[in-house]
Amino acid sequence: MGVYDKKNSTGFDYFFPTQGTKIMGLGLAIVGALLIILLLAMATGIFNPRPLSFSFDKNPVKSSEQSILTVSVSNPYPETARKVIVEVVPEDRRAISVDRPVREIDVLDKNRELEFIVNPVGQILPGDYVLNISVTINGTKFSETTTLKVVQ
Repeated sequence: MGVYDKKNSTGFDYFFPTQGTKIMGLGLAIVGALLIILLLAMATGIFNPRPLSFSFDKNPVKSSEQSILTVSVSNPYPETARKVIVEVVPEDRRAISVDRPVREIDVLDKNRELEFIVNPVGQILPGDYVLNISVTINGTKFSETTTLKVVQ
């Protein structure tokens, strides 16, 4: 009896089974797809909270109105963050004003929301005005931009 015969004396089959290969192939395809989805999710940061998010209570606004910009700051690190700096700076400071544009959070465990009053200065032209929002957590700076739309 040879090594590659159908059955040897112990009853062990050395041949790769041909039955069920469709099921095994489908299972491998599903596991591969799940692995790709997991890698993409990790690469895009779905599992890590964004340290900075924001929203306006009113956008667009008229040149005579104001809007409240709510900035949510989340600590992406396991340790408590201290002396977190949050800044909201308009690109055109002559057209858009931010009340108290720099704030400091003494202790940040998980997350905190801050509100900034944003309003056009005088009768400005309608258009989109860019605001730069940044937060510095444990020496690392995270930045985002948003647009306030002013209409007539």
